[in-house]
Amino acid sequence: MVEPANTVGIPLNHAALLRDELDIVIPTIRNLDFLEMWRPFLQPYHLIIVQDGDPSKTIAVFLSETVDITLFLPRSIYSLFSICFFLQNCEIVAKDPSGKAVNALEQHIKNLLCPSSPLFFNTLYDPYREGADFVRGYPFSLREGVSTAVSHGLWLNIPDYDAPTQLVKPKERNTRYVDAVMTIPKGTLFPMCGMNLAFDRELIGPAMYFGLMGDGQPIGRYDDMWAGWCVKVICDHLGLGVKTGLPYIYHSKASNPFVNLKKEYKGIFWQEDIIPFFQTKKLDKRLLDLGATTIVEKGLGDDQHPSGYEATLDPWMLSLWSTLYQINPKYFPKGPDVMIPQDELTDQPKYRILYHKQETLEPELMAESDIIERARGMSPGKLSKDKTKPDCFLKMTKNEVLTKAGSTKDVRHFEFQFVSSEDAFRQIEKEVKDKVKTARIMIVESKESYDTQLKIQKLKDTIFAVQEQLTKAKKNGAVASLISAKSVPKSLNCLAMRLVGERISNPEKYKDAPFDSAVLEDPSLYHYAVFSDNVIAVSVVVRSVVVNAEEPWKHVFHVVTDRMNLAAMKVWFKMRPLDRGARVEIKSVEEFKFLNSSYAPVLRQLESAKLQKFYFENQAENASKDEHNIKFKNPKYLSVLNHLRFYLPEMYPKLNKILFLDDDVVVQKDVTGLWKINLDGKVNGAVETCFGSFHRYGQYLNFTHPLIKESFNPNACAWAFGMNIFDLNAWRREKCTDQYHYWQNLNEDRSLWKLGTLPPGLMTFYSKTKSLDKSWHVLGLGYNPGVSMDEIKKAAVIHYNGNMKPWLDIAMNQYKSLWTKYVDNEMEFVQMCNFGL
Repeated sequence: MVEPANTVGIPLNHAALLRDELDIVIPTIRNLDFLEMWRPFLQPYHLIIVQDGDPSKTIAVFLSETVDITLFLPRSIYSLFSICFFLQNCEIVAKDPSGKAVNALEQHIKNLLCPSSPLFFNTLYDPYREGADFVRGYPFSLREGVSTAVSHGLWLNIPDYDAPTQLVKPKERNTRYVDAVMTIPKGTLFPMCGMNLAFDRELIGPAMYFGLMGDGQPIGRYDDMWAGWCVKVICDHLGLGVKTGLPYIYHSKASNPFVNLKKEYKGIFWQEDIIPFFQTKKLDKRLLDLGATTIVEKGLGDDQHPSGYEATLDPWMLSLWSTLYQINPKYFPKGPDVMIPQDELTDQPKYRILYHKQETLEPELMAESDIIERARGMSPGKLSKDKTKPDCFLKMTKNEVLTKAGSTKDVRHFEFQFVSSEDAFRQIEKEVKDKVKTARIMIVESKESYDTQLKIQKLKDTIFAVQEQLTKAKKNGAVASLISAKSVPKSLNCLAMRLVGERISNPEKYKDAPFDSAVLEDPSLYHYAVFSDNVIAVSVVVRSVVVNAEEPWKHVFHVVTDRMNLAAMKVWFKMRPLDRGARVEIKSVEEFKFLNSSYAPVLRQLESAKLQKFYFENQAENASKDEHNIKFKNPKYLSVLNHLRFYLPEMYPKLNKILFLDDDVVVQKDVTGLWKINLDGKVNGAVETCFGSFHRYGQYLNFTHPLIKESFNPNACAWAFGMNIFDLNAWRREKCTDQYHYWQNLNEDRSLWKLGTLPPGLMTFYSKTKSLDKSWHVLGLGYNPGVSMDEIKKAAVIHYNGNMKPWLDIAMNQYKSLWTKYVDNEMEFVQMCNFGL
């Protein structure tokens, strides 16, 4: 079990790293009593407490006066400080496996001070940590690494899950302490949590902007995700590194998953569009697309040069000034050359360091005023005017070896202080702080006063144009997907032709044999209804039931197809009869004489010229104009087979119960338990599909219609067709077919719902449906690549609803084998038609 650390008795760290450069930012709307346990680690630093929410509310800090604290109100203040470390009031000091309190602050600083390796992954994780190095095969040219801009820590105890995962795993806790830091590779995005985070403001500060999300905004709990995606793209562009792993903090407070779901459910969908946007961003190209013009080519710096990157930067800057001077001489009244007066010194080292013993220094070199003036003049690429004197004397106070003993590299952490008196040092420190304070004020004022409306409008125009292109591409893609999904594959057509050819060649062999009608009507047996024109799909459904049935001889299948495929269907089951005593009855729709346009409203509507025109006149053109209706431009809705499910009691008048199966399902277990479920007088037993606000009646029916509004609850949970156990006696008692006819007659103009069978099913069986356990029927294998294999393995029936049917080339490979294992590959026509299974 993971527990937080006890920091009582830990000595204060007076030699803390970056003591005068690091700011710790703590956003809060609550009291900060948790800071007391962080005292040993925080006391040497400047704390920035940012109060969100109501500014009039009093925030209790619970720290003594020995801690340097500043209180700010606007959260935009984050970008003003040097190196920032974010904490929140549910973050407690963690323990490492040895029981020692984790100094998260120190580990973040070490992460930021050490290089990163984003261009080539090191399998021993961070090669710059003690005890690690570059593995064999790592390019030597890349071992210097790049500067680290972001250090991203992790959580122990309460994991940082999204709401759906929280709901599935409400009691899960993270107890694994992995002692590792790794660089996130270039070109790879990551989910950045805004808690337990540190970054170098000078390198990446302006990009670390958390989006406006939460109260009053359409999306919540994605502000840090947005910042993380922006930061990573910019770090990749600038050649900076992002590290993740250590340090750990102990996260003590589990948030409410239902509240989180309400905040983030739009973001869950939104991220699927926005992440590809970030993945494809090329910043230079984007600027050109927005109308920027290149005036100076890129300059590539060499960090191995004696003067470092300035060896390239200074000449490049001189070229830039010259170009700007040519564009507008007013920029440089004295000419561009004054900007780099000593460019001839760029081949010189930035600094030259000589080591002296303090007792051997000449007294005149230690004059305080002289030291101060020379220290002020120090800058890269410049040498002292008086080369006989050093620019400054520094006393070394720390010399820590960062590489392991025996390493070929000698990386050290040095700390220095001025040798001069305390007063001289304080004088410099005061001047620097005054200048920093002035700069901060100027930055705040400039942010408030700078007019960005023109840029915002240009950005909006660009976004609108891109959105228009995206919408058009989506519509075209949807039409292409529809065509691909609904076209008959060559292999299926071949199989049907071969089967019909076999019937024509051997008419005597395939004469209809008399069938025991008593078996077909025996209510003590298990009866199934399958309505389809797809021979191979029906064979898989039937075979999967029989293979997994405990008593297959008690199972009877009622297959109904159209006149065109009747012969093929019958030949298949003659050539490949069912095993173990199961029986199949095959009929055509036309054999059910009561099904005519005078009785069934849907048949009358399907025969209407208006509906035919809706489907077949300029179908692709109309579909591209109305993206929402594309899925309804599907000829399957013109098939009577799709509507037979509403006439089961009339088709099988002597049966009590029947299991309806779609032709795109696979049965993985014995399903006779469905007949034993008490439906509590309800007609339909089905698995509900609603989740949050999704798959509820409001999505399927037109609730602007007064009759719909007064008859149904828009928040009622929808259920799935495809595997339904129907109590036909209850159906007859409740007169459900009459209800179906009533709603179907009213919808001749498609004003109640668009098309399809699920909306009228939801209406017909409203309050007459018994919810079944979800393990009976798992859906989504024809469109959702995220269905877990654990769910699939537990399911009695799996359903390939969606466009990516398992018999098509566009099927998802991870699920296809679950269907193909029930295909009868020994059947000669399956081999001849080259299904490629």
